[in-house]
Amino acid sequence: MSEHSEPHESLHLTVVQESAKNYQSFLNKKKNLTEKRSIISTLRKLFSEELEPNKQHPHSADTAGFN
Repeated sequence: MSEHSEPHESLHLTVVQESAKNYQSFLNKKKNLTEKRSIISTLRKLFSEELEPNKQHPHSADTAGFN
């Protein structure tokens, strides 16, 4: 009976180990994606803050001498 159970246990152990590796890889990719999204969000905020004054007064430099 033990001869038949050993290959099954070995296969089960291999499946569990590979599943753990795949899950760890998935978590790392998800973490990296979350970090990238956070960086992109921050850059968008900074970029929009820089552009916002220009949208309100697009030619402020052009009209400065004519006030």
